[in-house]
Order: sequence, then C-alpha cells, then structure tokens
Amino acid sequence: MQIEAPLPSERVVPSAQFTVTGIDFAGPVNIRCLKPRDVAYIALFTCATTRALHIELVHDLTTDKFLLALQRFVGRRVLPNTIYTDNATTFHAANKELILLWQTLSSAKPQQYYAPNGITWRFIARRADWWGDWWERLIGIVKQCLRKVLGRTLLDEESLSTVLIGIEAALNS
Repeated sequence: MQIEAPLPSERVVPSAQFTVTGIDFAGPVNIRCLKPRDVAYIALFTCATTRALHIELVHDLTTDKFLLALQRFVGRRVLPNTIYTDNATTFHAANKELILLWQTLSSAKPQQYYAPNGITWRFIARRADWWGDWWERLIGIVKQCLRKVLGRTLLDEESLSTVLIGIEAALNS
C-alpha cells in the first residue's frame, strides 16, 4: 500500500470562505454581442476549504479585465489572504500590478487598514497542472453544466450571466 502525502494545511484547516482562493479561466464561450459571434471567458474563483465557487464573465484575458473581475469578486465575497493560480501571463501581470498598488498605498493612511489584509499570491509549479486540481475539477463541472444547458445556443451577455449565476447557485448549494 502506497502512502500518500498529506494535503496542504490551507485545504483542510477550517477557515472563512474564500480565505484561500484558487483562480482560473474557462472558455472561450461564444456570445452574441456587437458582432454576430463574440467571445468571452469565465473567471472561476474557488474556495480551497469549502469548494465554494464564484463565477465572473470576462470579455478577454487582459490584466485589466481580470483585475476588474477580481474587484467584483472582492466586493461581493471577501478579500482573500492567499490566491493560488497557474502560471498564465494574465495572473503574473495582475500580481505585479497589485504589488505596485500596495507600494503606492504604503505611504497613505489606507495602508494602515489594508496592511493586515495583504494578499499572498502563489503560483503552482510550471508544467505541473495537477497542483491546481481543486479548481481545475470545478472548471470541468462548470463546462459540463454549460454544455448541457446551452448546447450550441448563442446567448447575449446578460442571458449568459444569468445562466452562470444559476450554475454558481446550484454548485454552491
């Protein structure tokens, strides 16, 4: 019998939802927008301990769009202490921008409030996709739900957001 390595403590020690969060993109998803066929992506925010899920619709994979999705996530859920992601360039750029933001605020009074809430960003090892298994599995489940609900139907952005909210609610219940 082979003995398996223990899970990281961040995944098994009880904590508040989304204290430790895994983030990844799913997609592209075809939507109807200004063009007959436009593309969007789904940003999935996954809690490491409770496996709760938060879904955001993102128009492209640029750092700015991701930071807006992260801002919406923090506004609706909570500011995470630790974020785990794969090594996508969007995530590395977002990490650099957040570091610059923290350095800019370091001389201001808001830093006294935000300092204890600093975000630790951790990247999985390069070419080791199995390290992100706890969020990659949920990506597969969301894609499977989308295929069953939508099939090949093209929805507008608002309708797709409504479907994603329903999937998020169903998976979190």
